[in-house]
Amino acid sequence: MINTNYRNDLKNMIALLGVVAFFFLLVLLHLVSSIRLSNIRYEMDKLEREKKKLQLEVQSLRFQVATVSRMDRVDSLFREKYGYLPVQLSNHIATVKLPQEPAAVTTK
Repeated sequence: MINTNYRNDLKNMIALLGVVAFFFLLVLLHLVSSIRLSNIRYEMDKLEREKKKLQLEVQSLRFQVATVSRMDRVDSLFREKYGYLPVQLSNHIATVKLPQEPAAVTTK
């Protein structure tokens, strides 16, 4: 009689231990996934900050290119470096009257 009660108690204890182990593993899995998710979010935030920093740097470089490539700056650098005189643009339009083409001779 003691043997049967002992076996039943042992079976119940093993079943209870299995349920407790299952919930422990479930909680452990949840904690590990939460930690990994927070690490991924941290990396994403870090990459977003780096992306914004690089975008600001690109905008700054575009502004520098626009500043350096202004025509008056290019003209002054060209004159200083090569000693050329400035080119004066006029608002006049020159027209040239072209001679008319000779009439095409038709042959029959």
